[in-house]
Amino acid sequence: MLFSTTIMAEKLGNFSVDEVVLNASFEYTDPRNGEFSIDGSLFTLKWENEKNLYVLLSVGPTSLLNIPIYFNTDINEFDLLEASANYSGVYGQVSMGLQQIGFSYEGRLKENERFFYRGLVFTKKLIPLRDFGISYKTGHGHFKTSVTVTNGEGVPGNPDGRVFYTGFWGWESNSFQVGLSGLTGQVKTESLNTDITQNLNLFDPTSKIKIRSGSIYTQVRSKYFDILGEFFLGQVEQREDIKKWHAWHADVIYKSTGRVDALARVDYIDPNRSFGGDAIREYTVGLSLRDKQRNSRIFLYATKVIDEGAKDKANDRYSLVWRVQPKVLDLY
Repeated sequence: MLFSTTIMAEKLGNFSVDEVVLNASFEYTDPRNGEFSIDGSLFTLKWENEKNLYVLLSVGPTSLLNIPIYFNTDINEFDLLEASANYSGVYGQVSMGLQQIGFSYEGRLKENERFFYRGLVFTKKLIPLRDFGISYKTGHGHFKTSVTVTNGEGVPGNPDGRVFYTGFWGWESNSFQVGLSGLTGQVKTESLNTDITQNLNLFDPTSKIKIRSGSIYTQVRSKYFDILGEFFLGQVEQREDIKKWHAWHADVIYKSTGRVDALARVDYIDPNRSFGGDAIREYTVGLSLRDKQRNSRIFLYATKVIDEGAKDKANDRYSLVWRVQPKVLDLY
C-alpha cells in the first residue's frame, strides 16, 4: 500500500495549501450601524507536478475580485477568486487564467500580507484586483517587471470583448522599494454600468469609454518602522471629454519587539477633479496583536471619514478584525 501511494503521488503531483486566511470582522459605523463579515477571507490550494509548473485554485468572497464600477454585473457572493496555470523558467514566469492583475503596491499584496483595509481606490472600485488573462513576470537582481493582459471586467460572460493592459516596473530590496504601475483599456457601451448613482460622475453609460490609470509608490523599511507612500492618477475619456481623478495614501507601521504593533494611515481620493465637493479623506489609527506562533492577528481600527460634500455626515468607522492564517502541512 505504501508503494502504491508513493507511485500515485509521483503521477498526480503534490498538493499543498498555499494560503489560508479567515478574516472575521465586525464594523460599527455611525450612527448605530453594525455589521459582521468575512470579507478578505480565502482558501488557496496549490498543485505541483513538475519543478517549474504549478496550478493555483482559490475561493472566497466575490468582493475580492473588486469588479470595477464601469461594468454591469450579476454575481454570487462566494466564488472562484483565482484559477491559474503557472510556469517558471530562466526567463521569467508565465501565468494564465484568473489571477491578480498586479496594479500598484496595494493591489500586489496577498490577503495575509495586508495590515489595513483596501484603500479608497479599491473600495470605490476604480481598479480591479483579480481578472481573467495572461501575465508575464521577470526580474534581474533587484529589478522586477510584469505585463498582464486581461478581460477588464473580472467576470466571464460579459459582452465587452475588449482587453485591458497592466504593466509594473519596480526596484525592490529588504529595506527599500519603489514601483510604477500603468493600466489602460476600453469598455463598450453595452457593458457599462447603467446605475448612475454608482459611477462617481465619471462616465455616461450611453457611450463607450477609454480608461487610463497609473500609480507610483515608495516604501522604506527598518527594524521598527515600515513607511509607505503611494500616489494614483487616472482618467476616463468619452466623446472627446476627459474626466480625471487622483488619490494617495500614506501608511506607517510601528513593529514592536513584543506582540503589539501600531498602525496609522491617511487615505485621500478625488474621484472627479472637474466635479466639486466629492473628495473623501480617511484617517485611520489601529493596533495589531499577534499570537506567539504568528498564526493569527487581532486588528483594532478607528477611522475618521471626512466627505467634502457632507461635512457633518456621521460615517466614522470602528472595526475589530480577527485574521487567522494557520501554518499548514503539505497534503499528498
